[in-house]
Amino acid sequence: MIRRATSPLPRRTRARFLAPFVTWVCAACGREFHRRRSQYRQVPRRPTCSRRCHERLPALGRGHRPLGTVVIRRGRAYVHVGVGHAAADSRGYAPRSRLVAADMLGRPLLPTERVFYRNGNKLDDAPENLVVCLIDLAFTAPDGLGA
Repeated sequence: MIRRATSPLPRRTRARFLAPFVTWVCAACGREFHRRRSQYRQVPRRPTCSRRCHERLPALGRGHRPLGTVVIRRGRAYVHVGVGHAAADSRGYAPRSRLVAADMLGRPLLPTERVFYRNGNKLDDAPENLVVCLIDLAFTAPDGLGA
């Protein structure tokens, strides 16, 4: 009969101690820290050593974008203006066309006003390409204008 060498630790605990450790550098404080490789499914963009350091990091890199960032969604350009802005949606983004049209008119657009594009290109937000109409007239787009 062959006898195996036994360890004083249970099998599950023994595997835990033998798991490979990875050395990281905290993105907030610059300290080195160790974590098990199994704790990360993928390599974190900005690893931190503690919850306090994670909260101390600026919002950039935690799913938020800085103000003024342009994002293309559903074929239109949206600008991150912050949640408190009058034209912003619940995530803090406003259509760039509405911001340009409001700047062109010198006042905020009313909820009953809609912006049309003369050339039909929804990414071309030049002031000469935009036309502002009331919603009552916008249900039937003026000739040659794209919604």
